[in-house]
Amino acid sequence: MDNNSIDCKNPNFVDWTAFQLYLERKGVVSVITDALSSLFNEKPSPKNVYQYLFCKLGGHSVSEMKHQLKKLKSKIRKTSREIETVTDEIEHLSLIRDNHLKFSVYKDFVDRKRAENQTIKKSNY
Repeated sequence: MDNNSIDCKNPNFVDWTAFQLYLERKGVVSVITDALSSLFNEKPSPKNVYQYLFCKLGGHSVSEMKHQLKKLKSKIRKTSREIETVTDEIEHLSLIRDNHLKFSVYKDFVDRKRAENQTIKKSNY
């Protein structure tokens, strides 16, 4: 048997064939083929082929990831503040309901609480 022939009974061949089918079913072969086709059609050819393929396969540069992380942290802070505000509103409405308070008393209470929270937040910075 020469070196170029394929032995279908070889367990390594069976494993490799199963692996190829797995990659095809999961769409990996298609994605890599698209990335390589894109590289072939890119004019002029990119200087850093590895970076080009990395980006085409869904990778991002470190600076892009840092920027995205900064945006997401900001969004988390904003959402946390919104949750805190809604939680306070629920607590205040529960106080009104449980103590049979009038809404005007509640409004005064909310305004006072907001002023206190702003003072606390300013002192934390």
